[in-house]
Amino acid sequence: MTSIQPLEFNGSTFPIELRRNKRAKRIILRICPKDKAIRITLPQHMSVKKAEDFIHSHQKWIEQKLGLLTEEVSCTHLSLLGEKYTLKTDTLRRKAHICHKDRCIYLPKKSPTLALQKALITYAKSSLMDICNDAAESIGYKITGFSFRDTKSRWGSCSSQGKIMLSWRLILAPEDVARYVCFHEVCHLEHMNHSPAFWMLVASFDPNYKRNRKWLKENGNRLYGVI
Repeated sequence: MTSIQPLEFNGSTFPIELRRNKRAKRIILRICPKDKAIRITLPQHMSVKKAEDFIHSHQKWIEQKLGLLTEEVSCTHLSLLGEKYTLKTDTLRRKAHICHKDRCIYLPKKSPTLALQKALITYAKSSLMDICNDAAESIGYKITGFSFRDTKSRWGSCSSQGKIMLSWRLILAPEDVARYVCFHEVCHLEHMNHSPAFWMLVASFDPNYKRNRKWLKENGNRLYGVI
């Protein structure tokens, strides 16, 4: 393992570790919460200069993730699909846990914001994928793949290959709004446009889609300030 110049961020120093793997075909970048280190895996014969260039080109993403390692959760409550949850610190936990029975989210003392984000992404996957799959099956389609991202330009998308992308932040919206986005993207499996036929199909799933669409336009930006 080789180290290069550490990264200075927010008054802290984060080591950068280089590892080589003869089976690696590309550069792999990981942020290690336990060690608070940046770990780079390189193909066997790739130069260190290439790694340094890669780090520089991804510095904004790296700093965003490092910020989550040191950031404290500022809120005490979260609304998930319209249900209010209380955030509590549990010093015995290493990962965040969403307890639906008592409407609490238990957070570890170390890197609570990062742990919370990971838990929300997992919950988004388990909740929204089921909505999409059921809707797709009802109109005779099968979704070929899912991805969950933190996009700011769109809440979801559907490719011509049947792959659906959703923003994990939809889990922070009211349930009807999140379901509307799921239905919207599923309907693109039938209509890759926004024709009257497309909106008629959306309305068959969600008669109140106009109201839910309006909520997202007026309030969607607030979902980015939650975490």
